[in-house]
Parts: sequence; structure tokens; C-alpha cells
Amino acid sequence: GSCDPCYPRLCSKVDGQIWNSGSRNAQLSAPGALRIYGAGSLQSITLFYSGPFEVGTTQAGVSFRGEYRDSNGTLFESSAGFIQIHLFDTTERKIAGIFSFKAVENAGTVTKTIDSGIFTELSY
Repeated sequence: GSCDPCYPRLCSKVDGQIWNSGSRNAQLSAPGALRIYGAGSLQSITLFYSGPFEVGTTQAGVSFRGEYRDSNGTLFESSAGFIQIHLFDTTERKIAGIFSFKAVENAGTVTKTIDSGIFTELSY
């Protein structure tokens, strides 16, 4: 894969190019809601999740949305995609999974493909 599996990571491909976060975190942003964030190379990916705190797949929409910010600071918001959680440990407070989404900037003319996304062993 595109990530080093040995320590907590958040990475993906952005329009086919491998992107790795230099820093990453997960936090409870509201009761029953998680925000997973990674930043690196002047770009960032944020995943907002408010589905069940259990293993499973959630399509983009009310319970999952993704954001990508490019090196110019332009915000792209998900129009389609998914998050698939492989580990949701509410005792140790760790989460891991994969994600993919299409993101569109505000004017709606530029689309980014964020795929092959992985987050591993993130504490929240």
C-alpha cells in the first residue's frame, strides 16, 4: 500500500499521486462524531464521521463527508465516496480503516479524486 503500516498513518492518492500526511489526528468533535485529519506537503484531508461507532462501511452523505484542501488553500468537498472502518476500539479509543471520495471545489468546475485512502491505529 501507500502507507508504512508500522505506526499511525493517514495517506491516500490525490488524482493518482501518493500523498502522505506528516501529521495526523482523530478527535471527538461532538458527541457521536469523529474528525480525522491529516496534513502534509501544504495539503490536508479531513474526514467527518458520525455513523455507528463500529466496524462497517458508510457512504458519503449525512454520516460521512470528506474534505481536501490543496496547496493553494482551495477547499474541495466530497460529492460521493465512502469510509470503511476496520477497527473501532471504543475501549482503547483507536480507529483504522480506508476511504475514497470525489471532491469538488466551490465553483463546481474542478474535481479531485481522493482514493486508496488509509488511516491506521489513530487514537481519538
